[in-house]
Amino acid sequence: MNKLFYRVGLCILFVTSLNADVITRASVDIGSGETKLTVADVDTDLNQIVLIRYQNHQSVELKKNLAESSNGCLDKTIEDKLISTLKNMQAEVSLYAPKQWFGVGTSVFRTAKNGQDVLDRVKAETNISIQLVPQAVEGEIGFFSAVAASKLLPIDVIAWDSGAGSFQISTLIDGQIEVYGSEFAYVPALEALFAIRGKPFSQNVSPNPVSLAEAYDLVMSIEECLPPVPQWLIEHNKHVITFGGQTSIFKIGMTATGRTTYTKSQVWEAILQLAGKTSAQLSNFAKPDEAVVALILLFSVMDHCAIDRVSYFDANGGCEGILIIPRFWQ
Repeated sequence: MNKLFYRVGLCILFVTSLNADVITRASVDIGSGETKLTVADVDTDLNQIVLIRYQNHQSVELKKNLAESSNGCLDKTIEDKLISTLKNMQAEVSLYAPKQWFGVGTSVFRTAKNGQDVLDRVKAETNISIQLVPQAVEGEIGFFSAVAASKLLPIDVIAWDSGAGSFQISTLIDGQIEVYGSEFAYVPALEALFAIRGKPFSQNVSPNPVSLAEAYDLVMSIEECLPPVPQWLIEHNKHVITFGGQTSIFKIGMTATGRTTYTKSQVWEAILQLAGKTSAQLSNFAKPDEAVVALILLFSVMDHCAIDRVSYFDANGGCEGILIIPRFWQ
């Protein structure tokens, strides 16, 4: 399992321009489970979002496709779906006439053997500049997305971003962004559950119902895969800010607990209540099939990292962070 301890120099808060302007940008976050697009007006002097004009996210299950691959490659069918999704999004935002486009590819493209090739094809067919980013940069994007969503001071934030393929927890220490994380998130957790059951992974088979005994076993399996926790995360006195859309593990945590700020014990109480339920009984969640495994993943990382409490904010993945990092737009 790839593990992460990176330090990213923080310079973007202090970048200024003699020709500051407000410009309409389109940012694309091609995640392992969803593809997201945000169009916004950005103040290029302050590196701040002035107005969000459009947001959209579509399910493109890249990580699940890779999990079923026999050769470690994304197949052409999922490539075609990704490109079609982006072209449809481009058509939808044409009336906003973005002056600049930029996108990033994340975890699934780092692990797929043909990850860069897929992104090259995306760029060729959509004319969107797409960069395959390392996990350290993904953590940086997540940090600024959390700051933008929460409106808190950067020094007060620990950002936690988790998708289908990886998670990143990041914060600002002595002018540097520290990033902790792993190439482990929802789909690897789902694969671990199938392994506990002694069955091959299949994205077409619902994991529900998940028994309480399986929940205990899955927590142990997940925590065994996670890297040691850095001291700055153990000793922090900051706000742990989570963000994402309707299907993020954090929004699932909010739905399950009924709170936008919730504790590890409240997540576990939700797991106790939902264990053993069928997908039909979990219809209040955006993706009923994913709800229980997502909660188990959420609890496991909170437990492993000694995170007692998190606050959730709606955000379109890393799009907001991408919009305000100047080097992406130079």
